[in-house]
Amino acid sequence: MNCSTIARISLCALGLALLSSGNVLAQAAATGQAPATPGQGQGQRGGGRAGVSLATLPVAVLDSLVTLDADQKTKITAIQATLKTDTAAATGDQQKMRELRTKANTDVKALLKEDQNKKLTEVLPALGLLVQSRAVPIVVLVDVKLTAVQWTKIKAAAKDVAEKTAALPQEDRRAKRPELVAAFKTAVEALLTDDQKKVIEKAPKPAARGAAAAAPAPAAGNN
Repeated sequence: MNCSTIARISLCALGLALLSSGNVLAQAAATGQAPATPGQGQGQRGGGRAGVSLATLPVAVLDSLVTLDADQKTKITAIQATLKTDTAAATGDQQKMRELRTKANTDVKALLKEDQNKKLTEVLPALGLLVQSRAVPIVVLVDVKLTAVQWTKIKAAAKDVAEKTAALPQEDRRAKRPELVAAFKTAVEALLTDDQKKVIEKAPKPAARGAAAAAPAPAAGNN
């Protein structure tokens, strides 16, 4: 293989990587959902929590990002309540649950104005990483009050993760992704003020998986 052929192959690989990372925003725009990351699917198949999407983000978080009007808040709250009920009824039917989430995302997206959808499309990938890394847990995102400058830097860090992930060979992404997410979390934490960090420290910690099953059985009483 001569140098010219190697150069063409390298340029092709680079082009595919850039195209893949560019598709992150396109996916968010089309579905209203942060792109899935390697390993997320397993949690969802096992009954874990779905990723960040317009239909699952708390209304207060959506409002903090794009300022919803009263009618939007009421209708989005209703959509999310219906989604919660319907997905609970569809537990075990992954296809049905995906359809329900897709419809709910579409319904929420339809309620938003063009500028609101555009802003959320830009921020969803970063929100997905904030949740995955727990750099800023979603339950305290509003209280942390990230500034516009912080958001700009967080979105840039998320874009960097997407580009580096896309540049990895497919077979290496699952193993390498945790390192990239950890680096993202470190970058975000470096942007936070002491007051913001205190708010995050008080956030409820997620329950350990299998904790209930692993708990020792109570000792039998003497009757």
